[in-house]
Amino acid sequence: MNNNANLVNKTYYLCIEDFYAGMVISEWMYAYKEAPLYFRDARKGVEGSFVLAIKDEDGKHLSFINRIAGLTKARISIK
Repeated sequence: MNNNANLVNKTYYLCIEDFYAGMVISEWMYAYKEAPLYFRDARKGVEGSFVLAIKDEDGKHLSFINRIAGLTKARISIK
């Protein structure tokens, strides 16, 4: 069984420091525009951060999610 099977078609919530916002947008613009992005402020107590939500579609966005997570050292929640 493919280990990635449990990661497909999930929604990924990446908590990212504000410092990395430009990098996220740049990566999206130049390589992964097909992935819809949803932004929101992080919860209170997590100052200076935002949450990026990305809904994977049949594994198409997993490489983008992995790239952004690696570049930004994001904390990730998967639902």
